[in-house]
Amino acid sequence: MFTGWECWRGGLIKGTRFFWQSILVVAFAAVGTLFAAQTGDALKPQGDFKHWYLVHSTLITKDDNKLGLIAGVHLIYVNAAGLDRLKRGGSTPYPDGTMFSDDVRDYSAADGVYVQGATRKAITLMVKDSKKRSTNDV
Repeated sequence: MFTGWECWRGGLIKGTRFFWQSILVVAFAAVGTLFAAQTGDALKPQGDFKHWYLVHSTLITKDDNKLGLIAGVHLIYVNAAGLDRLKRGGSTPYPDGTMFSDDVRDYSAADGVYVQGATRKAITLMVKDSKKRSTNDV
């Protein structure tokens, strides 16, 4: 239970934001797992997405992975078009042109320390395009 002081300092808000960011990561990982082998109508990020904004990262291990997600370090990026909307939070739709990317990297573990590898396992890209998909609320 958060006290008034912790809520004022943002403890409750930070916990809620972490929850939704975690949901976003799991959604990207699930979509990436489902569509990693499909190559039709391929999307490509504009420029080098590594110059986008890193908004979340998580490690999905091979151990007890009951959802079948791709094991690795998941780095979630957003382009400039969607960054302000992400910061605001809430349920308003993202602007057209917003792109999220999940860059999945291999990892190694030694003595309880996990280290990101150089090998890329998958890239998932999600694009907001209301003209192409009118029901897309990204």
